[in-house]
Amino acid sequence: MANHTATHCPHGHPTPTATARTAQGFCRKCKRLNDARRHHRNREAVELVRALEAITPEELAERIKALG
Repeated sequence: MANHTATHCPHGHPTPTATARTAQGFCRKCKRLNDARRHHRNREAVELVRALEAITPEELAERIKALG
């Protein structure tokens, strides 16, 4: 089997030139998808933190008590 590391990204997509891949060897499409996923996860984390910061300790205690 031929070594495709220089001409393919780790996911098997063709990367015929150095400008078609990142320093880690991924093609530009995989890089964009990974960046979009990371951005989405970070946005969700920020939303969670904001929601938790909005709850006062008293409200949190009431909600925990209501759960049983």
